Amino acid sequence: ESAGREYFLSLPVTRRRIALARQVVSAAQIAALAILPSLLVCAMAPLRGQRYPVGDALMHSVILMVGSLGLFGLTMFLRVMTKDVAAYVAVGALIVLLGFFTFLVEDFTPYSIFRVMNGADYFFNRHVPWTGLVASATTGCLLIWLSIRTVERRDEERDGMLPYALR
Repeated sequence: ESAGREYFLSLPVTRRRIALARQVVSAAQIAALAILPSLLVCAMAPLRGQRYPVGDALMHSVILMVGSLGLFGLTMFLRVMTKDVAAYVAVGALIVLLGFFTFLVEDFTPYSIFRVMNGADYFFNRHVPWTGLVASATTGCLLIWLSIRTVERRDEERDGMLPYALR
């Protein structure tokens, strides 16, 4: 993998562009994984004599995607900030454990990102959890921006250390 990374970084493309391309591809994967299964449930519901409106499925997908933006930004930020994969996985696992804690412990459930993402407020109360969605989206966008800035800063530092002829 290291040889592939070195080749990739030797191309005449900025690290920012590489990071943005990776984030766009990841976001497209998240969208596909959120929307397609929901639409599949809509299509299969009549086979069981049930009804699941497409509007509800799409709303759940939007809640899931926007709610997961905070976790997406966190993983990008952790990946940029930690060079050791084991540390990255350990910190990520700790964050997920904290998320499960807030999901299961009754006093902390209003602060759970997993509660926001599951869409229960929408389905049971017809209430979109705007506060949680805005918090997750804001946090995710901030962490993504910090990740990109960190990559750019590393590029600037690396270019400053190269002889002028190799820049």
